[in-house]
Amino acid sequence: MERQGCIDLRTGKGEQTDFSNPPFHISFTHNKGSHVKWYVCRVTIYGTEDFVIDAETKELINHGKTLNLQ
Repeated sequence: MERQGCIDLRTGKGEQTDFSNPPFHISFTHNKGSHVKWYVCRVTIYGTEDFVIDAETKELINHGKTLNLQ
């Protein structure tokens, strides 16, 4: 997305705040006083897998899975 000119990974500034290309949905937020955070959701037949990543430090902040029960 950065190469396409949609967003700046460091500042979170840009024209787009989210991007969807199955099975991924990616969005970012920037709150004053904190780093830009990437929210990545991967959808599979078993459920969803969610990641929260600090865009500046590349640190994985949170990782979780939600399984579909049938």
